[in-house]
Amino acid sequence: MNKVSTENRAEHIINQEEQPIRALIVDDEALARQGLAVRLEQDSRVELLRSCKNGREALEAIAELEPDLIFLDIQMPGMSGFDVVERLQQDNMPLVVFVTAYDEYAIKAFEVHAVDYLLKPIEQERLQQALDHVSVRLAGKRDQLEKQRLMDVVIRLTGRSEDAVAELMVNEESVVRYSEKLAIKDGSSTTFVPVRDIDWIDAAGDYMCVHVKGETHIMRTTMKELESSLDPNLFQRVHRSTIVNLDRVEIRGHTTFGKDVVIDINVILEGDNHIGDRVRIGPNTVIKNSRIGSDTCIEAFSHLEDCEIQLACQIGPYARLRPGTVLCDKAKIGNFVETKKTVIGKGSKVNHLSYIGDAQVDEAANVGAGTITCNYDGVNKYKTHIKSNAFIGSNTALVAPVTVGMGATTGAGSVITSDIPDGQLAIGRGKQRNIPNWKRPTKKTD
Repeated sequence: MNKVSTENRAEHIINQEEQPIRALIVDDEALARQGLAVRLEQDSRVELLRSCKNGREALEAIAELEPDLIFLDIQMPGMSGFDVVERLQQDNMPLVVFVTAYDEYAIKAFEVHAVDYLLKPIEQERLQQALDHVSVRLAGKRDQLEKQRLMDVVIRLTGRSEDAVAELMVNEESVVRYSEKLAIKDGSSTTFVPVRDIDWIDAAGDYMCVHVKGETHIMRTTMKELESSLDPNLFQRVHRSTIVNLDRVEIRGHTTFGKDVVIDINVILEGDNHIGDRVRIGPNTVIKNSRIGSDTCIEAFSHLEDCEIQLACQIGPYARLRPGTVLCDKAKIGNFVETKKTVIGKGSKVNHLSYIGDAQVDEAANVGAGTITCNYDGVNKYKTHIKSNAFIGSNTALVAPVTVGMGATTGAGSVITSDIPDGQLAIGRGKQRNIPNWKRPTKKTD
C-alpha cells in the first residue's frame, strides 16, 4: 500500500487553496452506498475516494488513503461503526458522520465526537448541513497542520528547539470547541437542536427545560454540565436556574435578575435595572433604568424608561412608559398606551390607545380606550386625579387640572373640564341632531 506520510499530506493540504473534502463511505448495504455516492458526486466540495462494505475494509482504506471524512454506518456485521472508531489511531482520525436507520445511537455518536448524525433515508438538506459542519471543522484542522508546518520550517532554519520556536510564535489561546447541537432524547426518539436556536434554558428539578422557537424540550442533566457545553460568548447564566442566549438580549449597563426570568429575542436592557422573579419580557422590548417587580409580564415592542413596576403587572404590547411612571401591584397598561409622571393604582387598567400624563390613578379604576389627559396648555402642566373605582368612558378628554371622584363615571366621547363628585355620571359632549332628508354631497365633474 502507498501510504501518504503526514508531512507530505500537510504539504498537499497547504499548497492548495480549496482542497476538496476527501471522503469514504462505509456501509454494509450496497444500495445505501450507491445512493449516498450519487449524492456526494453532485457536490463539488467532495472527492469520493472509495466505498467500503465493512469495518475491516474501512480500516484498510483509512490507513491507505487518509481521508478527511468518513460516512460510517453504525450497525454492520462483525465490526460496528463504533468499533471502527475505537480502532483508529488519534493521529490518523478522520472526521466522522454516522449514518444509520436508528436514532437510538445518537447520544453515543456525539460522545465519540462525531461531526453529525444522519438518519436513513438521508434528506438532501440534512446532507448539505452535515457537509457544512465538516467544512468548518476541516478548516480548523488544516489551520493546525499549517501552523505545525511553519513551526518545522523555523526549527530547520534557526536550529532552535521546538519550545524556543513556540515562544517566538504568536501566543494563541487554546480553542475550546463547544457543541453546535444538543441531542435531546425523548423515549425512543432523539431531537437535534441547533445551539444557536436556543432562546433560554431553565431548571426544573433534575431536568433542564430548553426553550427553542416557542417549543420546550426536556433534558435530564445538570445546569453545570449543560452550561459547560455551551459557548460562554453566546450564553450567559443570569441566575442559578436560568441561562439566556445573549443574541436574544443586549445588556448596556448593569442589570440584576431574579429567578426564572424569561427574555425573548432582541431585548435591550440599558442603564441600571432590576428584573424580579418570574418576569417575562417579550421580543423587541427596551428597558432603561427601571425596576420590574416579580410576576410581571411585558409584551412585545414595549419601551420603559425610569419606571417602577410593582408586582404582577401587565404591560403592552406596544406600550410606552416614560420617566416617572409607577405601576402598583396588578396594574395593567395595554397596547398603544403612553404614560408619563403617572401613578397607576393597584388593579387599575388603561387598556388601549390612551395617553395618561401628570396623573394619579387610584385603585381599581378603569380608563377606556382613547382617553387623553389634557395636561399641557402650552406653558404649564397640570395634574389629573382619577379616584378609586372610577370608570372613564372611551374617547374621554380630561382637561387638567381636574378630579374624577370615587366611583364616578364619564360618558364616552366626553370633554371633562371640571371636577366630578363621587359616584356621579358626567357627560360633556355636544347634543346630537338628526337631520332628515339630508343628501350626501356628490363629486363635481368638469
